[in-house]
Amino acid sequence: MSMAGNLANRVYSNKGNPAVLAAVPCGVRSLLDVGCGAGDNVGRLAEQGILVDGITISPAEAEQAKQYCRTVLVWDLEQGLPLGLKDTYDVVVASHVLEHLVNPGALLSGLRSKLAAGHGKLVVALPNLMHCKYRWHLICGRFEYEPTGIMDSTHVCWYTLKSAQTLLTGHGYVVERAFAEGFVPQGPLRRLLPGSWGRGIDRLGAGWFPGFFGRQLLILPTAK
Repeated sequence: MSMAGNLANRVYSNKGNPAVLAAVPCGVRSLLDVGCGAGDNVGRLAEQGILVDGITISPAEAEQAKQYCRTVLVWDLEQGLPLGLKDTYDVVVASHVLEHLVNPGALLSGLRSKLAAGHGKLVVALPNLMHCKYRWHLICGRFEYEPTGIMDSTHVCWYTLKSAQTLLTGHGYVVERAFAEGFVPQGPLRRLLPGSWGRGIDRLGAGWFPGFFGRQLLILPTAK
């Protein structure tokens, strides 16, 4: 089965991505989520009164996401954007999408025309293979795919914070901010410390050493 076939038969569903949702500016009126999954992010954005559209390769995901979206298109993003998508948007979200594409350039080039002129923003989130946990796995000779997560079996590309920015600037974007949302292993200490302390350590670790403690990478660019 092709990679597109593997994706088309899966349903990605979670409680939404808090870091991605926090990166969406206040006052946004329209948003496109490319790779919207079952609608976990767009559901929370729609609750804020934002008009949302979505694209997914999975008919089963589209069926779930359509309860939140004005329109959900079933489409293989490896081919870029569907021709019937005519609107522009205040924000376009590509959360954990690019790593599934052999040729992300086709999608990134198409998305420039979908950002509202003068203020449209792209929110990109990517898994970080170089998180300390997976660095240790690699040192130990482990490179085993998993059903979900950083080692998802449908990932075909991995990016660092630097290479992700290079990819975006190479396709006509200006990066306004790039950072990591992270997780610092704390062992039994995490259970003993107040939750706010543990989360604070995570933020500090990801801020100081994004490539080492970043669980996911976030890049916020605009079109040139």
